[in-house]
Amino acid sequence: GFLEGVGIGLALAVLLFVLQYSRTRAVRHTLTGVSYQSSVERTSLGTQLLRHHGDWLYILELQGYIFFGTATQILEQIRNHLDSSASCNPPRFIILDFRLVSGLDSSAAFSFVKIKRLTQERGITLVLTHATPTIQKQLKKDLPAESFPYFSDLDRGIEWCENRMIADFESTGQIV
Repeated sequence: GFLEGVGIGLALAVLLFVLQYSRTRAVRHTLTGVSYQSSVERTSLGTQLLRHHGDWLYILELQGYIFFGTATQILEQIRNHLDSSASCNPPRFIILDFRLVSGLDSSAAFSFVKIKRLTQERGITLVLTHATPTIQKQLKKDLPAESFPYFSDLDRGIEWCENRMIADFESTGQIV
């Protein structure tokens, strides 16, 4: 009948949507502090320290519509990076940049909670940048702002991380 046909059509449309979006990569670029620094002018020693320890900063530029399937990809990419860098210098900061994210499904928050747990277990600070008010509202339900910092743009987030790194160097007297 007509109603059954509409139901089947709707179910197929949802299935095709999930399949199509799960194939899209949620992470557009991954960067580290070695290749990408803030626009702040630093002393030569500060610049040298940040370049030498640039792998302490891991940046993921996200894109598209984030839902459960693509958020799981983000989690796996972070987990793989942490596992591969465990013997070297694991990151101390992970920045998730939402500048190119068009929206966020409520089911994706579950994967972001897992990302938060994973970073907390390893002593890594999670930083969010470019999150629109709508995305912030969705994330703050499960990830309160007290858990990690939000910044209006990527440059401010990187600057904050760099300042924390330099402060750590100064407090410990650690030089390259």
